[in-house]
Amino acid sequence: MIGSPPPSSGGGAIIGAARFLSGYATPMSSFADTLSKHRLVEAMKHVFAIRMSLSDPAYNTSVTVDAINDMTRGSYMEKLRRQTPD
Repeated sequence: MIGSPPPSSGGGAIIGAARFLSGYATPMSSFADTLSKHRLVEAMKHVFAIRMSLSDPAYNTSVTVDAINDMTRGSYMEKLRRQTPD
């Protein structure tokens, strides 16, 4: 995924939602069904909650880096997906 500079919090959120959804065999197989909508809402709920931790990296570098890393790499999104019931 590509975003335009300067990096915004939206890019990390989109990547996080995509990572959350990528763990399902058919994450958005048919958007008309309620399960696909439920999964999309859950993905957005989690990434927007994490996004609330972002701040100016000049003042709160570790918090911002941790929040972006949780959304874009590592196993945190997988852990959230496992804890989210269908």
